[in-house]
Amino acid sequence: MQRQEAPCQVVPHEEFVTADTPLEGIIISGVDSMRSRQAIWDAVQNHAHEVPLLLDGRIGGENLQLLSVQPSDLDVADEYEAGWLFSDDVAAPLPCAARTVIHPPTVLAGLIIAQLTLFLREEPFKFNIMSNLKSMQFAV
Repeated sequence: MQRQEAPCQVVPHEEFVTADTPLEGIIISGVDSMRSRQAIWDAVQNHAHEVPLLLDGRIGGENLQLLSVQPSDLDVADEYEAGWLFSDDVAAPLPCAARTVIHPPTVLAGLIIAQLTLFLREEPFKFNIMSNLKSMQFAV
């Protein structure tokens, strides 16, 4: 099997993203507020022709979630917007994983890479992956 490499460039955004922020390429989001997620989603929608995939990673304690959205798939985009974006005051106040606990972000990073690999191979991937690492339960 011949090894294939996908050319990529990682561009971190260290400033607050707004609906007008010009985003392009695959967006990997790992923010800690629903307000920030909504701003990223607004920017993705405003540049949907430039963004083939949004990977929205979330961690709360030992729970994690990865939502993988192709903005061009209107049914999935609608489900993401209606079911997974809400105000911060409605969001469960789960603490991010303790800074001394490495497994939640490590597992989430692995899931992001797996989803990205499937997307780049043009193979089916899951919209919503959730896990409780304490009980070692996964749901897709």
